[in-house]
Amino acid sequence: MLSYLDDSYTRFLEPKEFNQMRIDTSGELTGVGIQIVKDKESDDLIIISPIEDTPAFDAGIKARDKILSIDDISTEGMNIEEAVKLIRGQRGTKVKLEILRGSKSFFKILSREKIEIKSVSSKVNQTKNGLSIGYVRIKQFNANASKETRDAIKDLETKKVAGYVLDLRSNPGGLLESSIDISRHFINKGVIVSTVSKDGLKETKKKETVKL
Repeated sequence: MLSYLDDSYTRFLEPKEFNQMRIDTSGELTGVGIQIVKDKESDDLIIISPIEDTPAFDAGIKARDKILSIDDISTEGMNIEEAVKLIRGQRGTKVKLEILRGSKSFFKILSREKIEIKSVSSKVNQTKNGLSIGYVRIKQFNANASKETRDAIKDLETKKVAGYVLDLRSNPGGLLESSIDISRHFINKGVIVSTVSKDGLKETKKKETVKL
C-alpha cells in the first residue's frame, strides 16, 4: 500500500521494529551500550559509537568496529533486529562479541546493564584570546535530549560563555520534536522546520518562548 505513495522517506514498521524504535528513543534500555547500523555495501554490522559510561565504552569498543559474531553466532547475513535481540537481554548476564578493527579481530565479553542514555554532555572551552565558549554535544535526539540541553545551557550561562559550539557528530537522529525543541534554544525567531504534503497542506514549527 505504501509503495503507491512513491515516497522514499515513507516506510512500514512491523510491531517488533516499532517497539525497537520506541526503546531507542525512550532514553533507557538494557544492553551493553552500543549503537549499530547495517552497511548497505559491505553488509557488515558496524558500531556507530559506544555510549559513554557503559560496559561497551569501558571495554574500549570504538566507532567503526565491525561485529563478526555474537555469542559465537556469525553475523553474516544477520539483520539489525536479529543482532539487537542477541545483544540485549536480562540485566547482569553476559554477551560475547567478536570485533574486527582494521585487520585484527578479537573478543570482548560484556555485561548487560540498564543503560540510561545521557544524550547531552557539555563543558567550557577557552579560546586563544581568552573567550569562554560553551561546548554542547548531543549524541541522540531522544526523549530526554531537550531537557538535558536546557539544563546544559542554564549551567553554561552561569559561567558567562560568549557563544556555543553544538556538536552533532555521530548523532544517528531520533525524535523530530526533540530536535525542534532543542533548536528553539538557539533560534530567536522564524520557522524552524516546515513540511508540505502532496495535497499542499503545510505544517510549520516556529520559534516559541522557552523558559530556561
